Formats: sequence, structure tokens, C-alpha cells
Amino acid sequence: YQNNHLDALLELDKIVGHMSNSLDELGLLEDTIILFTSDNGGLNGLTTFSDQYGHYSNGPLRGSKGEIYEGGIRVPFTIKWEGGKIPKGE
Repeated sequence: YQNNHLDALLELDKIVGHMSNSLDELGLLEDTIILFTSDNGGLNGLTTFSDQYGHYSNGPLRGSKGEIYEGGIRVPFTIKWEGGKIPKGE
């Protein structure tokens, strides 16, 4: 199984891990909000890769990157905040 994007994914995971570890070592992690998102939509389901391996990055959503349907405008997003609380009124 060969994937031209797997190396980029592994590298991104490694870099974000190093960043989180550095913030933790500096005592800054609890005061830092880490946001991760992507650009618009996933690749379309017409690619050989999607058909061959049954992986459709948009799941059941209609459309893909560059289209106005949900599959083209929804993006992955995650947030991490070790401190995780904002005092009421602030």
C-alpha cells in the first residue's frame, strides 16, 4: 500500500508533537491554545486512490475541494487547551 500523502501526515504529527512538548517544557502549554484546521474540502471521490482503497475523505458529504457543496466547504478542525477554563466574566 503506497500513499504519497502519508509522509506529510507523519511529518505534521511529529512537528505538532515537538511543538507541544516544547511548550510543556517551557511551562507554557496550559496557557496556550493550539488550533489545527485545513483548507477547504477534501479531494473528490473520482480519484483512483479513493476508488481503489474505498477511502473518501468527505465521507457522505456531496461535493469536494473547489465546490460550494458541504464536501467542499467543511473542513477538519481541532483545538487543544491544557488549561481549558476561562473564569466567568473574563
